[in-house]
Amino acid sequence: MLRNENDKWLKRVQEQETIVLQLREQLSCDVNKDENKCDLPFNQQLKLLQQQRNELVERLSDSENKIGNLSQSLIEKSTSEENLRTDKAKLQTKLYEMEEVEKELTEKKIELEKQKATQSRLEEVIYHRDLIERELMKQKRLLEVELAEIECKLHEKEELLEIQKNQLLEEIKQNYSSDRISDTSKRLSSSFESSDFSFEGARSKPLSRTPQPHTSPHSASKSKTTTPVTV
Repeated sequence: MLRNENDKWLKRVQEQETIVLQLREQLSCDVNKDENKCDLPFNQQLKLLQQQRNELVERLSDSENKIGNLSQSLIEKSTSEENLRTDKAKLQTKLYEMEEVEKELTEKKIELEKQKATQSRLEEVIYHRDLIERELMKQKRLLEVELAEIECKLHEKEELLEIQKNQLLEEIKQNYSSDRISDTSKRLSSSFESSDFSFEGARSKPLSRTPQPHTSPHSASKSKTTTPVTV
């Protein structure tokens, strides 16, 4: 837009210069005829044209300055755009790196959660194991107490059985002695009864030369067997 405006003003300056040249040619032709009459309008018109020319040149200079400033602005803008593209590329790289870091952090977080869950399960297992161990220790102590009581009762039972055994042995000894005495008494009674029967038979028989009963071997053996019993 500024470039078109600059061309427009440049074209107008060229037109003004062309007009000035034409006027000078006309004036040079009629200079001898009416020099005094043409001087004043010509000078006025020339001054006006010069003024317009100066304005046009000034505007042209302003336009060139604007174009230069605009070019500089465009260069700066291009540089800025290049910087922006570079910054954008850097930002995209950083965003990608941040996404990778976030992804890695997410994976590590998931892994950490898994480790926490595993640790929690292990702690729960250890806790239950401790409870079981404490319960087993408690049962062990109870069993030890019960075992001690059972051993004490067994010891008492053994002592009681030993006492009963001794009493039974004593009773057996006493009964055995009584039985021996009773058997001996029975044998003595039988011996005495046999002796009485033989004596009565001898009295009922007539006297003869046969040996007397008290001198027979049978009577002697009986008397021998009865002697230690009476002792």
